[in-house]
Amino acid sequence: MAEQISALASASETISGIDGIYMTIFIGLPLCNWLYKVLEPKLRPFALKSKEEKNMEEA
Repeated sequence: MAEQISALASASETISGIDGIYMTIFIGLPLCNWLYKVLEPKLRPFALKSKEEKNMEEA
């Protein structure tokens, strides 16, 4: 009985790992690209302002 439970646990872990890879590829990466497209234009002014402040401090 313990061997069967161990075998099912191993199979479950393998399936979960494979599922996680596909979730990352087909959901995580496209979501990351979409968020970058949406948020980058909104956050760019803050990044440029910070960069200008650093340049003024160095001068």
